[in-house]
Amino acid sequence: MRVAEIRELQGKDTFVVKNSGLYPVVGVESGQVPAVGLAGARLLTETSGVTGLGNELSQALSTWRRPGSVHDPGKIILDLAVCVALGGRCLSDLSLLRCQGEVFGPMASDPTVSRLIGGPGRPRRGCRGRRGRARRTVRQRAWALAGEHSPTAGVSANRPLVIDVDATLVNVHSRQMRVRPRPSRRGSATTR
Repeated sequence: MRVAEIRELQGKDTFVVKNSGLYPVVGVESGQVPAVGLAGARLLTETSGVTGLGNELSQALSTWRRPGSVHDPGKIILDLAVCVALGGRCLSDLSLLRCQGEVFGPMASDPTVSRLIGGPGRPRRGCRGRRGRARRTVRQRAWALAGEHSPTAGVSANRPLVIDVDATLVNVHSRQMRVRPRPSRRGSATTR
């Protein structure tokens, strides 16, 4: 939850905000530059704050946090999700967010993220259930905030939710299945 108050300094209204979320509070100013970099990513982080996704992930993944660690596993996973939403394809793409520290806050290094998501030493028992509860809690909160625009608004036995799934099956066959490459005279590998 954030607490804000407005102060008047030199004829301008300025928000003074106490931040208790995973991401820093960002102010908005108008200027001569008609560009807003990473505005969509910032919108995602604000949405995660409003719905409580970051806090729920932090609680669900608390067993992954090692004693004395600096970075919260929930925020690391949330940072990865934002990176993927921006088109990131590998862990090193987090550098896009990392170079905007004043917008996205402190971020874990690539080796730290790699240890978190691939580390053999983290406890896995019960984590799936906690993640499911966190996801369910956040989804219910988001739908409650959406009100009548929620996917479940007005759904009842008389008005069921209809999900239209359009799928196309594609059957692919190759005669070259299980064929090993064999060396040719030139030294390159070819297949039959």
